Amino acid sequence: MKERYYLSSVGRLERDSHTLYFVRDDKRTPLPVKKIYDIFAGEGVSVTIGVFDLLAENNIALHIFSYNGAYRGTFLPPRPILSGKCHIEQARAYLDEGARRDLAGRFVKGALENMRLNLQRYCDENCGSTRKLSRKVAQVDEPTTIPELMQLEGSVRELYYRCIDHCLPDDFSFPHRTRQPPEDPANSAMSYLNALVYASVVTELYHTRLSQTISFLHEPHERRYSLSLDIAEIFKPLLADRLLLSLTRQGQLKPTNFKSEGRAVLLTDDGKRVLRHAFDKRLSETRKHPSIRRSISWRRWIRTECYQVSKHVLGLETYRPTTVR
Repeated sequence: MKERYYLSSVGRLERDSHTLYFVRDDKRTPLPVKKIYDIFAGEGVSVTIGVFDLLAENNIALHIFSYNGAYRGTFLPPRPILSGKCHIEQARAYLDEGARRDLAGRFVKGALENMRLNLQRYCDENCGSTRKLSRKVAQVDEPTTIPELMQLEGSVRELYYRCIDHCLPDDFSFPHRTRQPPEDPANSAMSYLNALVYASVVTELYHTRLSQTISFLHEPHERRYSLSLDIAEIFKPLLADRLLLSLTRQGQLKPTNFKSEGRAVLLTDDGKRVLRHAFDKRLSETRKHPSIRRSISWRRWIRTECYQVSKHVLGLETYRPTTVR
């Protein structure tokens, strides 16, 4: 079974014939190419040119993260699956105002419903906003522009984060969302988990016929995979937020897993390891998928979500975003 490899130490990723090696302190650790699913590397990792050829030959994505755990970019090999028809239909759906608004609304509705289910699952005894959030979810179906839709999502997130604050331990007070830099442990952990979710979506989307750069909710921009941002909205509440709540409430993520640098609060190396281990464990967990009616891992679930979006733009079926209690 293929695995995700995390390279968080300062070192060098190099190629020798058909094998990858991670070199650290003159110690060469072989990375079996046929067993690599994708690679998450910290900014202290340098990469030799030959590595990219080997990654491309084996369809392996390489994701780069900064010192503080922020996503920085991805090397994607040439696409293993090409479909001119899918690209044309995806572009047509983007250019059609009604079709784009419909799909953008589905992403937002799925994300907001998963937030509501999180509050119902973790926080309802402390925060009575589940009903208010339900009314907000219903507003997604009202005729609005995409900027208005994103404004609605933003207002719901403010309400949602205030409720999350009630459900976290006192050491993880979460007064509001801060990102660059994160100003408290909860924001720091959430940003890192969100980055892991986004990079995971990039990997799965790469293995489908969809273009990473033609999106519907987020505006397509240069130098970013905006469709991955759209699809990640569905999975951030399910993967990132639920892990933050469970790890802090169970004491697996502690205040000692963070450090202060100026006004920024950053994860320590141990803190990143705690989150990476929990995230990988969650991705490997299985659950019955309502559409295909069999149990699949969360990693495969993300791929399946991408397939369902592609079927929607091709007119084969109507996309229904994942929502999970």
